[in-house]
Amino acid sequence: MIEDVAVNIFKLLARVIGYLFLDIILVFLIKTPGYFITKIFVKRDPNPDGLVVIIMGIAFWAAIGFGGYVIYSNIGARLF
Repeated sequence: MIEDVAVNIFKLLARVIGYLFLDIILVFLIKTPGYFITKIFVKRDPNPDGLVVIIMGIAFWAAIGFGGYVIYSNIGARLF
């Protein structure tokens, strides 16, 4: 009986933390840069929840990661 209550409380906490984590990642890290980049290239106001915004946000972070890798590999090659 008490174990069931404890398990349900932990499930609820895990679900809330998971939703907050997913919301922070999806909204702030992917949708926000994707919205601003899409707004630059599209004449009309883009849908903030649209697929194009999400794709542009993921492409933005992929470009940042690739650029960081290229810079690190060039600096690392010169330093060592």
